[in-house]
Amino acid sequence: MAIVFDRRDESEQIYTAKFLSLATRHGVIIRYETDRAALDLGLHLTAPLDSRSKRVTSSRVWFQFKGKEDSPNGLTKEQFSQKPAIPQSVKIEHLRQWFRYAEPVYLTVYVEAVDKFFAVDINRVIEERWGASIFKDEIFTDEQGKPQKSITIQIPKTAEVNEAFWDTLSGHRSMRIDGASYQGHPLAHSHDSQARIPQIMEPDLFEDVVGGLLVAHRYNMNGWGDAYAIYTEGISAGDRVSMSIGKLYDPYQYDLYLTREIGADADGYREDGQTFKIQGPCAVVIHSLVRTKPDRDMLRGLAETLAAQGIKNVLVFVNHFMTSIGAIDGKAPFNCFPDYTEAFRGLDVHCVPQHLEDLGKNISLATNVYMDFRERIPWLDEVLDRKVKTGELKIVTPEEYYSQ
Repeated sequence: MAIVFDRRDESEQIYTAKFLSLATRHGVIIRYETDRAALDLGLHLTAPLDSRSKRVTSSRVWFQFKGKEDSPNGLTKEQFSQKPAIPQSVKIEHLRQWFRYAEPVYLTVYVEAVDKFFAVDINRVIEERWGASIFKDEIFTDEQGKPQKSITIQIPKTAEVNEAFWDTLSGHRSMRIDGASYQGHPLAHSHDSQARIPQIMEPDLFEDVVGGLLVAHRYNMNGWGDAYAIYTEGISAGDRVSMSIGKLYDPYQYDLYLTREIGADADGYREDGQTFKIQGPCAVVIHSLVRTKPDRDMLRGLAETLAAQGIKNVLVFVNHFMTSIGAIDGKAPFNCFPDYTEAFRGLDVHCVPQHLEDLGKNISLATNVYMDFRERIPWLDEVLDRKVKTGELKIVTPEEYYSQ
């Protein structure tokens, strides 16, 4: 008797090989030795460095394949042309498992009749259709109230696996959530957010970081203002400063470094500093290259103009130190706090500028922003560690200090 096998096995081998030929240009293939996790293969994404080199990124994505044969029982070319989406039945337990995974999973269907792949991020499908209710059995019952084992997912024909698809994969990121946290939110580091302070950044980097914070709080800019009108010596001195007018749709909250408790009590307790919360219409000033201070008279005029327009908040980001702590890096303080607070005093417009001491906490707690820039932001504690190791600085105990 001849050995026989299911032709669907052969078809699966063929389309898997086709997909691999596409995927290997965008990452390193990952495969399980045994099929236990409802994942056919993974891709550790790579990105081009130059014409000859690529780098391995920190992102991985996973794929589960399904195939549609070119047959009446599968999906013919005529049937495909008449449908806006490709129906695919999947097990509900598989959906739940894919939703549990920390890394993205794409349900990927090969349509033999058109020789194309179509893929959807199953996490997004579940979020849009069920959310956390995916884990409730009562959600999945048939017309007679009996439990369902599987359900049909509609994969849009616009979800074709093409170059645009591969480009979107670079936007995926995953992080461990078994480390440090703040108020229940996972952090991407184990540093003390209350105490960490960035060094003075290159202007482009500072603007990108502040821009990331604004995007994270859904700042919608409506227009630009003339920042050099308040920094009257800025152009000649080489300052780099910008001002915009817009609206913060999510509250931006910050506290002042000088009012925080950096050290903890014996039982580990410490208090946050004086806290401010900004939301709604506001002006944003980003002083990314600091050479001069603002003109108080011009600031007063700006405050009066904003008050007349009903704008009650101004966010100011200063790429410099307010205190002498910058001496660790050989930098003298450049305190703009009194200039802004005095100019706005007595008006119904709130303005308390943030210097680097204040800004470090917000960067550290905004996980997506921190992840975007963690390889580029220089931190003051890194300078301190280096100088202690080289002997340029020595850390002494209080007893040693007072005994000198």
